[in-house]
Amino acid sequence: MAVAAVAAAVVSLVGWNVTLAGRMGRTERRQATSAQVIAAVSHPSSRVVPLASSTGQRAIGPRLALAYVPGESVLYVFGTLPEPPDGHVYELWLGRGGRFVGVATFVPEAGEVLLKIRANPFRYDSLVITVEPEGGSRTPSQKLAEASL
Repeated sequence: MAVAAVAAAVVSLVGWNVTLAGRMGRTERRQATSAQVIAAVSHPSSRVVPLASSTGQRAIGPRLALAYVPGESVLYVFGTLPEPPDGHVYELWLGRGGRFVGVATFVPEAGEVLLKIRANPFRYDSLVITVEPEGGSRTPSQKLAEASL
């Protein structure tokens, strides 16, 4: 009986440690990305582009921005968005000549968006954020915000 209780306690502790490590990993990654965004925005040759609303909701556009440093193959999208409707996610698309490729699906964390996208900004001419069913879509549908690169 005592052995079973000890075994159960050990299993519980291991599970708790795994959960805690996962949370710490997310927090540390988010902090690192935040520092990278600050470095990109403050770089002398950085480009910061506010996303314009595609829905007529003026409050969305100024709340999201895209930042990149020419010569680096990383884009940062940051700002705030409300939670997507139930069963949906936001999807980030990069486009060139009207053709788009989905590069990330996401849900804001406590209303905050902080994305690091590995892509050369000069290979694309636009960025679009859409609302899609969970798992994403093959083509952009309900545009929410966009920017020209």
